[in-house]
Amino acid sequence: MPYSRRMNRSSTLLAGCLLLAGCAAQGNSFERHSLSRLSEVSGSAVEFEFETRAVPGFERDDPAAEAVRMQWLTEWLAVRGACKAGYEVTERRQLELPTYNAYQSEFRYLVRCRVNQDT
Repeated sequence: MPYSRRMNRSSTLLAGCLLLAGCAAQGNSFERHSLSRLSEVSGSAVEFEFETRAVPGFERDDPAAEAVRMQWLTEWLAVRGACKAGYEVTERRQLELPTYNAYQSEFRYLVRCRVNQDT
């Protein structure tokens, strides 16, 4: 009986460590999912709208926060398997009333995939 309790504790500890490692591997995906979204423009596979919210820690005029937002954009595109040859942000707008804004975003970026010249 003492052997099985020790194994049970070890198994629980191992499961906890694996869970924490999985969360660490996800990086900042919680913030990416809760503070940004990516959608195709008119069903296009090469044009996207990327919207983000500004909250404490990700302020509007903070260059470090903007770098994080661009990392989120890169991650969203990778998750979708889009823009494998790269992308460019063609427009960045700060949204204000009366702009339609169902997601309550502060910024809307228009993104266009680069065309691979090798094909």
